[in-house]
Amino acid sequence: MHLSFGAVASLYVKGNRMIAVGARYRFPLYTRWTRSIGDDLNVTRGLSTLNDLTVFAHLGYYWGFVFAEYRFADLYESPLQSPSQLTAGVRFNIPFEW
Repeated sequence: MHLSFGAVASLYVKGNRMIAVGARYRFPLYTRWTRSIGDDLNVTRGLSTLNDLTVFAHLGYYWGFVFAEYRFADLYESPLQSPSQLTAGVRFNIPFEW
């Protein structure tokens, strides 16, 4: 569980094209890692670090875009291996208009 704080600057161009850049900070509230091997249960708490700052960029349309994110520091302290600091991919948005 965490709280996220962030800022985004978005530019929408003719034809619903979008360019967005921003930064996000995740403040950890509670972290727990549980590993079960047979009858043994290993529980580790308090794994988060307080320096999870990410910058990101999105380029595409409102319904889907390519993105890149860079995290400045490792997400977890040992015993876990942190995921990659650079993430890139494609996201699709499904707008729900009520």
